[in-house]
Amino acid sequence: MTVRGGWGDGTLTEIQPGKWAYRLPPYVGRKQSTFPAANKTAAKKIARKLLEEAYQRKSNPNQGDTPTFNQLCDHTLGQYRDRSTLVKMRSHLKTAREAFGDVPADKITADMFIQWERSARLRVSDQSAYSYSKSVRIVFNAAVRRGVILKSPAALVKNPYPRPGVINPFERMDEVEAVARELPAVWRALPVFVCTTGLRVEEWAALERSDIRDNSIYVNKRWTNRAFKHGTKNGDPERIVPLHPLAAAALDAHPKRIDTKLLFPRPEGDYLNMEYWARDIWTPAFKAAGVAYRRPKEMRHTFATWSLSGNCNTWTLSKVMGTSVENIERTYGRWIPGSESVLFAAMDLFVERSVAK
Repeated sequence: MTVRGGWGDGTLTEIQPGKWAYRLPPYVGRKQSTFPAANKTAAKKIARKLLEEAYQRKSNPNQGDTPTFNQLCDHTLGQYRDRSTLVKMRSHLKTAREAFGDVPADKITADMFIQWERSARLRVSDQSAYSYSKSVRIVFNAAVRRGVILKSPAALVKNPYPRPGVINPFERMDEVEAVARELPAVWRALPVFVCTTGLRVEEWAALERSDIRDNSIYVNKRWTNRAFKHGTKNGDPERIVPLHPLAAAALDAHPKRIDTKLLFPRPEGDYLNMEYWARDIWTPAFKAAGVAYRRPKEMRHTFATWSLSGNCNTWTLSKVMGTSVENIERTYGRWIPGSESVLFAAMDLFVERSVAK
C-alpha cells in the first residue's frame, strides 16, 4: 500500500505488516529509510520528522541563507514570458513585497500571512484582494516546489472567490443608440455591436474585419494590458459568436478603413489605449447623450442580462460568452427568469399528488 502524504512530501509505503519505507522527495535527496510503526498514522508522524530533518540539513548555512520574499518574487516573475501576465503579477505582489520584502522565506508564518491578507482586504476591493492573495500563493508554492521552504504559510488559509461586483447594464436599446450617436464615426457602431454580441473589451479591441464572416464572429485573439494574445480567455483557440442582425446593421454603416485590419482601431490605425479611450471618448459621450454612465464592460453585461430576460438558457449563453454556467448564475442570477414559477409549479404538483392519495 502506497500512501502519498501530499504534493512534495515524498512516498510512504507499507512493505510488510508493521514495517514501513519512506522515500524523501527529490528536492531533499530521494533517500529511502525503513522503520517499524504500528499503523499508518504513526508511520506518517515518523515520515514527517524525517522530512523535516532532511530539510534542515539541506538548509544549513554551508548551502547559503534562505532567500528573502523579494528574492522569491524575483525568481517567480523571471519564469513568466507573457508581458501582460508579468505586469499583472508585479502589480498584485506590490503590497506583499512591502510587508515581507526582506524577511527570509522560512520566517514568514501563517499568522503573518493572515495579518497581511486582512490588511489588504480593508484597502482594496474583494476582487483585488483575491487576486493579490492568489499571486502571493503562487510565489510560495513555487518556493515549495524548489525546496526553498518546506510548506507554504498560506497552505491552510482559504482564499474564497469574491462575490460578483455591482453591474449596471443598459436598460433599453434607445439608451445604447443615444450614446452611439455621440461617439465619433469610427466607434459609432461599437455600443450596438457589443451589446448584441457580448464580447469582452479585450476581444472587440483586437477584432479584425476578417474575423467577421458567415454571419458569425470568430473570436481568437485579445488586446489586454497593452499586449496582444492569441486564443480566448478560457484557453480555447477560438470561440464562435453569432452575429445579431442589429450588430450586422451597425457594421454596415461602419466606416471602412483600408489602412488597418482592425475593426475598432484608434485614429492612427493601431490598437486602442483603453485607459485614454474610456476617459476621453467613451465618458464624454454619456454626458452629451444625457444617459447614466456605464463602464465599457457594461456592454457585455447588457448582452447577458437582456438575453436572460428574454429566457435564453444559461448553457447557451455561457457558450456564446465564453464563460462557465456557474459564473453566469453567480453574476446574473437575479436576471434569470422563471425561478418563482418553477418553484410554485413544483409545489402545486406535490400538493395535487398528496390530495389524490
